[in-house]
Amino acid sequence: MSKKYNLISAFTPPPNGWVRARKDGKVYAEKFYEDFRTFERYQEYKECGFTEIMFAGETKYTGEPFETSELKMMLDLAEANDLYAIVFDARILKLTVDAQTSIIGELFDTEDELDDYLRMCLKDYSQHPAFYGVAIIDEPFIGREKVVKDIAKAMKRVSPTTFVHTCFNPLSCVEGGPVQETALGKDGDGYEAYGYYIDHMACPELGYFGYDDYPFKWWEGAPMVPKYITTQQFVAKRCRQHGLPFHMTIQSYANDTVDRKGRPRMLEEAHFNWLANIALGFGAKKIYYYTYWRFTTRGALEQKDIAIMDDDGSKILYDDVKNTNALITRTFENIREYEYEASQFFDAPNGNPATEGLVSEDLGIFTKCSSDAPLLLNKLTNGDHSIYMLLNARDPSDKVLNCVHLSFKKPRKEFEVLVNGRRLKALSDEADKLLFALAPGEAVWFLDL
Repeated sequence: MSKKYNLISAFTPPPNGWVRARKDGKVYAEKFYEDFRTFERYQEYKECGFTEIMFAGETKYTGEPFETSELKMMLDLAEANDLYAIVFDARILKLTVDAQTSIIGELFDTEDELDDYLRMCLKDYSQHPAFYGVAIIDEPFIGREKVVKDIAKAMKRVSPTTFVHTCFNPLSCVEGGPVQETALGKDGDGYEAYGYYIDHMACPELGYFGYDDYPFKWWEGAPMVPKYITTQQFVAKRCRQHGLPFHMTIQSYANDTVDRKGRPRMLEEAHFNWLANIALGFGAKKIYYYTYWRFTTRGALEQKDIAIMDDDGSKILYDDVKNTNALITRTFENIREYEYEASQFFDAPNGNPATEGLVSEDLGIFTKCSSDAPLLLNKLTNGDHSIYMLLNARDPSDKVLNCVHLSFKKPRKEFEVLVNGRRLKALSDEADKLLFALAPGEAVWFLDL
């Protein structure tokens, strides 16, 4: 396999074709379409722009003979399509679910015993060319800090190149919950509690802090969830303090769970561009989607969910996400070595609740900036070099074209910019002003300021 940068992944890969409705832990209805774990479906996934495929619990590996296992079949398909694979090994994941506070002491007496067990689990599939990593517990709370660190440190000892995948909690799951009470008491500041959570869960052996956050509520017509951009700024800064990259899981899923009227929210390319540009603008080194396929285990067979792909293998959001993934890939090629530094927010009428509480400072670029909608200017640095992302920060659901007039402190006739991820020259007018329009979700990057 070619060793390209592993940048874009998604939850829920092409499934085995079974859809099951579950209630009180029991399956009460099921339907079979076809087994979608085929070369063509993996190729379709690859052509959407994904570089990694994350296997799911429905086809978990339990230690059966590897050569005749479903896992080997899926790894072979991943290799044939130049995809990295995250293995769902039920034995490894179970360690992180069963251990309440620590794997060492609860499940194993010594580190050596844990290491030997992991070697036994990994011995066959870790040699496969497509193998990249293993999944552990999803969204662990603060009480499992040592559980996460035990498994990350053990994997580093046993198989140093193996990626350990988890997705940590967003601010909304920490604010007002057990982390806040543990750190600060019920009346403490939510961001301070979230910083406490990041500080305790992030570790160099894991090598990143990744979390999920979904600003567009699941049902049609709902307002945006507040603080989305502000939280990402907070995470980016906190991760930089720890010297760790952050990974971001963005939204491609909706249902009518709250609305109950059969009206899941249909996202569009502008939404995905907005989500992707924000993640890249805060220096994210890996982006996940939630989800690629519709969930195959759920409350009802006929539940009206929206994902990139439908139960029967037809495309719902596929083309929009494919375009955004191409944008991510093109943009990342120009910015991958840069880290988030600071932000400046230019407010406008009909602002965006996603920026509530954003830390804004004068970045010293413009003498004047006027626009029809809010603008977010992010500075990223690589040594002495700086680049800037300017984003139409208005909710993309509003479909507002943001006309921008910029006057620079250091006037010039020509700028090198990224537009839709492509390098272009932007020319200022006779008054040394730069005039342009940003579509919903669009960002322009200044590369040579």
